[in-house]
Formats: sequence, C-alpha cells, structure tokens
Amino acid sequence: MLRHGLRRMSTRPQFISFDAFDTLYTPRDPIAIQYHRIGQEFGYDISVASIEKDFPVKFKKLLNKYPNYGKYSKDIRSCDEWWSTLIVDVFNISHFSKDIQSEAFCKRLLYHFTTPDAYRVFDDVVPTLYKLKDMNIPMIVSSNSDSRTVQVLENLGLSKYFNHIYLSYDLGSSKPSQGFYDSILKRENVVSGEDCWHVGDELVKDYKAARNAGWNSVLLNRDSSVHVENIASISNLNDLLKIFA
Repeated sequence: MLRHGLRRMSTRPQFISFDAFDTLYTPRDPIAIQYHRIGQEFGYDISVASIEKDFPVKFKKLLNKYPNYGKYSKDIRSCDEWWSTLIVDVFNISHFSKDIQSEAFCKRLLYHFTTPDAYRVFDDVVPTLYKLKDMNIPMIVSSNSDSRTVQVLENLGLSKYFNHIYLSYDLGSSKPSQGFYDSILKRENVVSGEDCWHVGDELVKDYKAARNAGWNSVLLNRDSSVHVENIASISNLNDLLKIFA
C-alpha cells in the first residue's frame, strides 16, 4: 500500500534507481546455510552457527584491510580473489592458491552465488519493471557491491530492464556517501537529483542518503520491519506505478 509522503507525480522522472540486494532479489536460504551446504560437498563440515557468527566479523575485517573488495590493493587481483580470501578465512582452510580442493571450493561457492539457485527475485519485481519500461521510464541499478552483481542480475533475468548498473566497486564510493549519488548523476549527465528517484530497502543507505544528496527516495519496507512515520514508503514495488502512472 502507499504510505506517508507519496503522491502521484506529474513530472516524468529523469530515471528511477533501484538498490539490488533485498530490493530486487534475496537469498533463497540464509547465506550461512548455503555456505554450510556447499562446504559439506567438499568435506568442510563447519556448522551453520559458526558461519553465522564468523562471517560478518571476518567480512568487516577484510573490508577494512582491503576496501572496495580489494580493487586498489596490490595483494588482491579481483573481487573473486577478495571473496575467496574471505571464504578460506571463514572455513579456516588452506589458501586457495596453495590447495586444489580449496580453490575448487571457492570457485564453486562463487559461481553458486551468481545463480538462481542462490537467489530468488521478489514476485513484485518483474511485473513492476516491465510496466515501468513500457512507460519508457529509464531505470538503473545503484548498489553497494562488486562487479559480480552484473552477473547476478543477468542470470536472474533482470539486467534487460536497466539502462545502466552502477556499483560502488566501479564508482569508488559507496552508500550512504553523497559522493556515490553524485557520481551517478555525473555519469547520467543529470545536473540535479530533483527529478531522480531511488528505491531501496535500507533506511540510512538508501532512503536518507538519497534524500541528503538531493534526490527523491522511497523506502521499500516489505515486512513493515522499519518504523516509517513521516517517511515516504511502500510495501510492494507495484505501488511505484501509482506514483508515476
């Protein structure tokens, strides 16, 4: 349903920007369970509880050591290497460069998390994107993620709806920084965010950050988990059609 602060717009948007993870698609099963399941295929029987505990801590530590998924590091040659480094750390196994089985495991896990076996598209996504595209409204993806997201969107059948895909990995800045949003405007040859819209599921990184950068924004609050008083929010992407129809 439409909530606070939303009304039908008479002005055509320059574009509508969408966050990716947990806005367009979400894991089929919790990530820790998927890691555990594939680990078992290779004889790495690490418990789900252990992965749930260690993953966020080691993710943050590695990101602090090698920011932006290692893009500017001499030690990390690609985002795949960054993720493989995290995987061997979480599972406490031999480095992928020194062990054939570890290397195969990392490649298997990385491939898995680009496929529909790992992620599902929310039911409201394709019908909404299809109708917005039919209305000739330009759409882009704006995501805090690495270049593997391009493959995820392609494999999920979503990339065809978007004019451009903007990633923090390529922009060199990430949400909630204003630089992230300003970089997109520059690449879109748009002077002001006044007629630009961003839709995402995170209150700070998506909704507030876009507003602070001078854009319009809508919080996608699917399960009403965020208190949204005086915030422009929707519970279903189809509600965007009521704004731009």
